[in-house]
Amino acid sequence: MRDAGETGEADIYTLPVWYDVLHQQGTAREAAGLARLAREAAGVRERDVHPWLEPACGTGRYLRALGAKGRRLIGFDLEPAMVGYARASLARRGLGRRVRVELGDMTDVVRAAGRDAGRCAFAFNLVNTIRHLMTDADLHAHLRGVYESLAPGGVYAVGINTSLPGVEHPSEDVWTGTRGRLRVRQVIQYLPAERGGRTETVISHMTITTPTREREVNSTYALRCYTPSQWLAAVRGAGFTPFGTADEDGEPWVPGETMYAIHVLRKAGK
Repeated sequence: MRDAGETGEADIYTLPVWYDVLHQQGTAREAAGLARLAREAAGVRERDVHPWLEPACGTGRYLRALGAKGRRLIGFDLEPAMVGYARASLARRGLGRRVRVELGDMTDVVRAAGRDAGRCAFAFNLVNTIRHLMTDADLHAHLRGVYESLAPGGVYAVGINTSLPGVEHPSEDVWTGTRGRLRVRQVIQYLPAERGGRTETVISHMTITTPTREREVNSTYALRCYTPSQWLAAVRGAGFTPFGTADEDGEPWVPGETMYAIHVLRKAGK
């Protein structure tokens, strides 16, 4: 018999197990897309020993997938629960020596990269994570930090939706994931910025189900909005050259103005 459980407010980024279950599906495919971008945009070869960098790595799902393919990586995240989970999951797979995970802020990338700052061949940040930086100054600090952490000719792959405030309509996504007898379902509502605004409101309702219990967790958070021209100005202002856009498989793709795409940014060099 299942317990009716409880409903409460919580930050979903402090709940690494449920977050990992929810987002694990599709990770291998996305990791393969990143490998393709690294090869075709940054010229990374199969046996290249230069590390890859993931700011705000969360549970480390991309780090696990890429580390299992032999890549050396550095990830960092501001949330201690995520860092602890990522380190433990990598260690269980024997990847703790190949993949390093640090506690760090997206506005201080060079510190988080540590001894590998200036040596990274490729960096990536997907699923609108960069939009959690809520000021233009923080975005600039982040982009400059990644730029300085990359080796000459390095590439930064950023997954982002650009926006047209005042034009977009509310929308909804549903995500589901399972692991054993654990099931996680998330319904997310997106309330776009009004004309002239820079903030999108995201409302999350997550249901966690086991054979004996059901729990509901609600949260609300904000994402920074960038029009295509604002995003391009920020990228160029940090020193990057836009190289193109791609879909999640790493295939070249030109998105609409409010569609999600991976923006490929290149550092000058080789």
